[in-house]
Amino acid sequence: MDSEVLILGGGVAGLSTAAALSEAGVRVVVAEAAEAVGTHSSAQNAAILRTLMSSEVLTRLGRASARVMFDPPPAFARSLIQSSGLMLMADHADAPALAAWQAAAGDVDFSPTVPLTAREIRTRAPHIRHPDAERFGKDEFAGLWLPREGLIDIAALVQGFAKHATQHGATILTQATASEVTRHGERWSVTLKDGRTLRAEQLVIAGGAWAQSLGRQLGSTLDFAPRRRHLVVATLGGAALDLPVVWNHSTTGRMFYTRPEVPGLLMCACDETLVEPTTTADLESCPKDPAVLEAVAAMTEEFMPAWANARVQSYWAGWRTFASADTQRFVIGPDPDVEGLFWSAGLGGHGMTASFEVGRLGALAITQARGVRAPQLEGDTYDQACAPRHVVAST
Repeated sequence: MDSEVLILGGGVAGLSTAAALSEAGVRVVVAEAAEAVGTHSSAQNAAILRTLMSSEVLTRLGRASARVMFDPPPAFARSLIQSSGLMLMADHADAPALAAWQAAAGDVDFSPTVPLTAREIRTRAPHIRHPDAERFGKDEFAGLWLPREGLIDIAALVQGFAKHATQHGATILTQATASEVTRHGERWSVTLKDGRTLRAEQLVIAGGAWAQSLGRQLGSTLDFAPRRRHLVVATLGGAALDLPVVWNHSTTGRMFYTRPEVPGLLMCACDETLVEPTTTADLESCPKDPAVLEAVAAMTEEFMPAWANARVQSYWAGWRTFASADTQRFVIGPDPDVEGLFWSAGLGGHGMTASFEVGRLGALAITQARGVRAPQLEGDTYDQACAPRHVVAST
């Protein structure tokens, strides 16, 4: 099977790039090793829309993408956001940093930010008892309220990108594990385990936790760090669907977030352990560590004492893959050394929020390399901050 662009990886990064490329008239094939698209990191994340980050670039990426999520293309059928509200709070020592992020980012029309005192945090999220609450003065800044942010419909996001791509002529293959990748002249040749051969002029690695392994096979020197994070769903006698997303910023190990999730609340102690995946992504899931339940229990007792006796309904682990050189920078664009190789990787847990911009930036880099002008892909280039050559230069 021949195409102009072959994308290895059918998660949100690969599918959003395929959707943007196919709409621009580029012939695309997506090869996903699993039985279905969007089954690894794209399906194992917390599904939270949070656009305000410590990185100004990630904040801009997230906000631009979120605007589309509220009014997506027809293939997505409906808004992808449930605006439950997002409350960002912080330890007393870290609250000034949170205020600085907001000041640097400014306000936006779709999601204004409202400063909160510790008392106002308690009013908006009565289940939260911040351990530093008494350290804040009566009128002192303690957090932010973002009323339109909240939860992302990940299934609809993944399915929408896949539908958008196929409607514009893209081919999506599942159970398509690459066993050999070679380059002959100006074309890539990928042999699948089932014997099929895929050929393309340009190759995109959108392999999530497997990005570095794939890149190394092709001669790339880019480094990535797959970090494991656990999510726990606990119940306390009923769902808590009317509660907002709450995220605590801390530089002393008290990073914690929670959001509504049937049949109760989803909780995360923001653990980050380097865990390398296997060399093949066929049916591999991120291995769980039961010890994380103790960390979540400790955080729950500290931040939500009323939920300290909640029963664990389920828990799982997923990879958040970072560029090793800079954990707050995506890697999107041409490899600095390998001709014809492109990247959409290192999204570090922010890929869902920034998904539409991830796809646009990747497609823009590829079409520019092809000498094709696609007006629908033009827009903010974020000063090329996501270009792989800039990530390398920052080391």
